[in-house]
Amino acid sequence: MEVQMRLVEWWNVSRRSKHKGNATWTVAAWEASVKRVAALPPSQQLLLAQAGVEHGWQTLKPEYIKDELARPTAAGRPMPKDPAMLAALEQWPSQTA
Repeated sequence: MEVQMRLVEWWNVSRRSKHKGNATWTVAAWEASVKRVAALPPSQQLLLAQAGVEHGWQTLKPEYIKDELARPTAAGRPMPKDPAMLAALEQWPSQTA
């Protein structure tokens, strides 16, 4: 749920900061962004959405957070450096309640 809220916040912040009231964003642009974010593992979804809000990006592309993903922490949580352990954590079910 937090990712969805961040996506809406990102959309509104980006639209206001880039175009003010003259934005002509389409449903297709919104859906493409949501699908791109939804294709990521849950922790990366939140990281990308939060970064989009902070930076006011017009689009959310996974390559924008490469530097963040390379760090030993993600979203303020300690993360193991071992690739197998990271892969296991990415498969952990997210808590949606």
